[in-house]
Amino acid sequence: MDAVNSPRAARLGHPGPYRAPDWLPGGHAQTIYAALFAPRPRVRYRRTECDTPDGDFIDLDWIDGPSDTPLIVLFHGLEGSSRSHYALSLMHEVQAQGWRGVVPHFRGCGGRPNRLPRAYHSGDHQEVNWILERTAVLAGAGPQFAVGVSLGGNALLKWLAVQAGGARNSDPRYQRRREFLCDRCPVLPLRRRLGSPFGPHAPRLLQRSRRRIHRGHGRRQAAGRSRA
Repeated sequence: MDAVNSPRAARLGHPGPYRAPDWLPGGHAQTIYAALFAPRPRVRYRRTECDTPDGDFIDLDWIDGPSDTPLIVLFHGLEGSSRSHYALSLMHEVQAQGWRGVVPHFRGCGGRPNRLPRAYHSGDHQEVNWILERTAVLAGAGPQFAVGVSLGGNALLKWLAVQAGGARNSDPRYQRRREFLCDRCPVLPLRRRLGSPFGPHAPRLLQRSRRRIHRGHGRRQAAGRSRA
């Protein structure tokens, strides 16, 4: 919350600390309301495919703008995408400011199966690192800012912890992108919350995700054998 309440945030027009309305208390109710009832602004993305260092690919959805404007990189949460309600809200505001934005999709979240059976996880700092390296090149002269939501925020903070104290701290490319707004995903408390009345839904979500990844990889293997 320090970054949100900082003088820089105030200059950017941030309204201050978030306070939930009395009629919507608790994290469960707020999550359900945002997912089902919050407005979803229209956002037109430009999609590109980026090859990964291990021979796979990810999809990036872009909001275009002048090359000298800030680039906002959003790392989505578990099973999220550029069509998640928070991504649409943020990118709509980015577009309204005349800035640039991009939502890189973690493996398997871009709407089509990947080449490799690699998944993603809350500490995937290697993936975050090469994505930020790539978007920094594409950002050009404009500054780059990274935002992470839930699992994406956790992976982003893990990346920052790994980079801290390293040689890259003196690199100006890294200096210019070290302000973050992250809603982190505390993994250990989350495990305990699985015992709550809403908890049993989470394992089913994870199982669906795993089955989808394996089905997609199986289809690719079958297509490769048929071509051979």
